[in-house]
Amino acid sequence: MASRQGRDPRKRIVDAAWDAVGEAGVEQLLGGVSLRDVAKRLGVSPSTVTYHFSGPAELGRAMAEALFVDGWQLPHDRAAEVFAEDAPFGEVVRAAAQANWEELTAGWSQVHERRLMRLFAATGGHPAGLEAATRLADGYFQVAAELNAVLLDEVLARHGRRWVEPFTSTEAARLAGGLLERLLQQWMVDPDAVRPDLGVDAVVAMVSGLTVSADRHLGVEELQAFLDSGPEGDPGDGHGAGELAAADAARAAAASAAALFAGGVAGVTLTDVAHACGRPVAEVTARFATPGRVAAVAFARHLDAVEEAGGRRGAEDPVLGLVDLLCELVRRTRDDPGCARALLRERVDGRAAEDLRTLVPIDDVVRRAVSRVVSGGSDPELMAALVVDHVLDHSLRSPVAAPAAVASVGLWLLGPTAG
Repeated sequence: MASRQGRDPRKRIVDAAWDAVGEAGVEQLLGGVSLRDVAKRLGVSPSTVTYHFSGPAELGRAMAEALFVDGWQLPHDRAAEVFAEDAPFGEVVRAAAQANWEELTAGWSQVHERRLMRLFAATGGHPAGLEAATRLADGYFQVAAELNAVLLDEVLARHGRRWVEPFTSTEAARLAGGLLERLLQQWMVDPDAVRPDLGVDAVVAMVSGLTVSADRHLGVEELQAFLDSGPEGDPGDGHGAGELAAADAARAAAASAAALFAGGVAGVTLTDVAHACGRPVAEVTARFATPGRVAAVAFARHLDAVEEAGGRRGAEDPVLGLVDLLCELVRRTRDDPGCARALLRERVDGRAAEDLRTLVPIDDVVRRAVSRVVSGGSDPELMAALVVDHVLDHSLRSPVAAPAAVASVGLWLLGPTAG
């Protein structure tokens, strides 16, 4: 039943109680405020208040409930309208964050926030305060996070994005909400301490840093490794690599991820590799350090075919055997340029040289073939390394350069013999 002022009497009592709490302090939800004080503020008899509320506990519940029904979803609703717009992902995130911040800093929202802060302060043992805090956790924050998580799921799906693992939309909603809520409290105390775009910029940066393209996987463990060692981290010593510490297991894992590098190394993450080979991100990171090293090791899956090609005619004619081997190496390089280019880059870089020779023993394959053609007076290991680099480099340059590379290797190796 509405009062003569046209308002629900229970709501008038609740508003008056909140006003009284605002003046009395935040020691307890109803600390220093009695039902008599509320009645006096309204200009009614205490019996009128007790008619609607049996005591402080019931009034406290109603005061808390008022915070959950009086417009607190408005920031979410406005953000939802922005999320529905057809705009680039970054613009949508910024616009939604801006809309949310403008609603949070509106006059009514500041009153609402102050009451929330007082409600938090009411958890010191007062039964009504504890019950209100439980209601806040189970209702207000839980429902808000779920609604915002649905929005985030929709906008990420629409724009082809996914969260960095193991984050979820619910967690991201809680992070963004907590960030803006805390900034709002600081802004209310000292507006000059919070620049106008700080919260919006922070949400944009957070969402940017926590999302990747939907066709990629990126995990916190990989990001941690990136911070520890940098983007061009040195290969690990096997510590933490688990089963991947063994060379055969590392080659098998890299081979499982080889398809990821069909278009090159750019855009591929170690988390992608971990998904492809079914190993934990931490083990993959500890073993390989960079996606480029995985791609380089993946080229090792071609070595059996390369050596087999050199052996078909190599027993009868070592020269033909070497030519066949080099031609097969050219074919494999041109069929798998992403991994071949990564292998050449890792070989030139040299930081992982010893480990790379173990994981990709291509020099050994070529050295055995070269030794059957050239004997004495030369360092076979150095010669084999030079031949591999020469053939890989020319095979990746152009279709014309590859045959020329094989021919030049033959002239270089056979020249001394012919002389």
